[in-house]
Amino acid sequence: MSLSPPVPSAPPAAAKPARCSDTRFLVVWAILVGGLVVAGVASTVLSRGQWFALLMFLYFGPYKVAALIGLSGEERRRLTGWRLLAFFVWVGLQPRPFLPAHSPPGSEPRPTWRGFLLNLLTGAVLMWGVAWLLPAGTPLLVRAWAGLVGLAFLRLFATLDFWSLVNPAAATSLRDFWGRRWNRIMSGMLRDLLFTPLARHVGVVAATAAVFVYSGVLHEFVSVLARGGYGRPTLYFLIQGAGFLVEGTRFGRRFLVGSPLLGRCWMALVVVGPVALVVPPAFLVEVIVPVLREAGVPGLGE
Repeated sequence: MSLSPPVPSAPPAAAKPARCSDTRFLVVWAILVGGLVVAGVASTVLSRGQWFALLMFLYFGPYKVAALIGLSGEERRRLTGWRLLAFFVWVGLQPRPFLPAHSPPGSEPRPTWRGFLLNLLTGAVLMWGVAWLLPAGTPLLVRAWAGLVGLAFLRLFATLDFWSLVNPAAATSLRDFWGRRWNRIMSGMLRDLLFTPLARHVGVVAATAAVFVYSGVLHEFVSVLARGGYGRPTLYFLIQGAGFLVEGTRFGRRFLVGSPLLGRCWMALVVVGPVALVVPPAFLVEVIVPVLREAGVPGLGE
């Protein structure tokens, strides 16, 4: 399933980093890029199951180490042994919530049971309810798409609501969707380790582009599992980055971000319109359909 939404909802304040900070983030970026290189090389020699297991290890292992390196020395000293253990057990990739007296920014969405129940109900309806209501002659890909979206709501949103109760349907713009609502576990890590330090040196536009490119390459795991469609997930995220930057223009701030209705329409056009790029039919049939069958979704055959 999808792993990484990319960027924050607002650019960081400009600041001149110290030399030690630059060195630290070079190590961090080497780990992040190295993980992609290892995954790419391994995809040519491992089976699908073995390769996906390796991807999960790279997600929960080196990424957590990179996140710790990205902390300042003072912050790392405040992480006691038990707090560090809790961070490695936790599904998230940001260690700062485990620092003593940490409080999230006021702009961050707060967990709510209403959001959790909405995501849970939406996922269940799409996975089982829609599949039950569709006529017998409905094409397999239509059933697979409905099941995939439902599975995403259950796996990415309802399940992770225990850590970051966020409702993606409430997003009113691309910045709101990618920066605050979609898979905040990965997006927060990319904001801290890629976007913020890069923006200080090369500016917000270049840093935004870099994060979307990284996210696209990371999502090439779909192409590897489908054994085809290489480059399409990266193209999808390049489109997201372009749309994200359009929202930052004077026109975008006035008409897209400033109007909730237009913002939602714009978000749907950019996010949903080209989504077939990142989820090719082969991935649906060969990877998602078997998962849905195991979950008891009707109408998918044997």
